[in-house]
Amino acid sequence: MTVKEWREQNPDTGYTMVYAADAGSFGRKGGSVYGSREVTGRMEVIAIETKLLTFPQPVEFPVLHVWDPIVCRGPRPEA
Repeated sequence: MTVKEWREQNPDTGYTMVYAADAGSFGRKGGSVYGSREVTGRMEVIAIETKLLTFPQPVEFPVLHVWDPIVCRGPRPEA
């Protein structure tokens, strides 16, 4: 599924994105993904991790591990 499809299924959910593989000059695996909704929306969600923030109140949020054949190096990581 793409990030855009995930957002459409979860319209009220806050989230963050990290690269699932090294992305050349854009960032390393696990690094934060930045960009417009159009650009990041086409990226494929490889895995979803749940993180817990504890301050000021405990809250869980999803971290989308994303990959794109144009941006990321090497083959698509396995889910």
